[in-house]
Amino acid sequence: MKCSLFSIIFVAFLLPVGAVSQRSQESIDTAAVSRIEDEGMNRSRAIELMSYLTDIYGPRLTGSPQYAEAAEWARKTLSEWGVQNVMIESWGPFGRGWSLKHFSALMTEPRMAPLIAYPKAWSPGLKGTVRSDVVYLDVKSEADLQKFSGKLKGKFVLISEPPQVTPHFEPEARRTTDEMLLKLANAGGTDHLSFDGVGLPGFQFIQDPVEYGRTYHSNMDVYERVQEDDLKQASTVMAAFAYDAAMREGRFPRKPMPAPRPSSPAGNGN
Repeated sequence: MKCSLFSIIFVAFLLPVGAVSQRSQESIDTAAVSRIEDEGMNRSRAIELMSYLTDIYGPRLTGSPQYAEAAEWARKTLSEWGVQNVMIESWGPFGRGWSLKHFSALMTEPRMAPLIAYPKAWSPGLKGTVRSDVVYLDVKSEADLQKFSGKLKGKFVLISEPPQVTPHFEPEARRTTDEMLLKLANAGGTDHLSFDGVGLPGFQFIQDPVEYGRTYHSNMDVYERVQEDDLKQASTVMAAFAYDAAMREGRFPRKPMPAPRPSSPAGNGN
């Protein structure tokens, strides 16, 4: 996809506002955007920072020591860059933190084989090695469930059906046309929706999916799969957007507050 950075900034900046109000046209500081573009595309440190956030600090679950360490690193780094009054603000209350110290899973019979597996966050710890048989819970009805009565205690229980593996004959990575990117500008299911839900302007930035559909939220979602040129461009776009957003003369127009959710009926446990 070939497209000028200024055009991307202009579209990203106007789309959210245009969805709310057509009262005025945004004023874009093109000189500042050009300086940000030069810095972001020619002297970028985005890939270095990505390495810190992935390989050094890794997963940062809310309340975990890794989160606290990463937050302190971010505060220190921004301060070293000359940003003033950088602080870490607390919020909450929140429950206990959780971190993974060590976990491994092995098949021992009929042959030894390492398994790709991860404990679910906030799972309780184990005292030493746990060995047991594996049971596939093949249940389609209540009658099927009765067949396993008294047979699952202490077992490793598999509850998902074996996946059907099909061959792939098309390239996994792909680029998106400019027209398709514009259609995705109003896509749902992204992190900005929680802000919209309380009446605050939320923004999202659309990129080419490349391998996103195959690797995200998986053990292949790692630093080595980051596309450096894409990361540099995205970082530059967001930096320019943040600058122009901060320099606006007034607040962003607010979207209408969503209708209140109906209260749950008493006694349903929700």
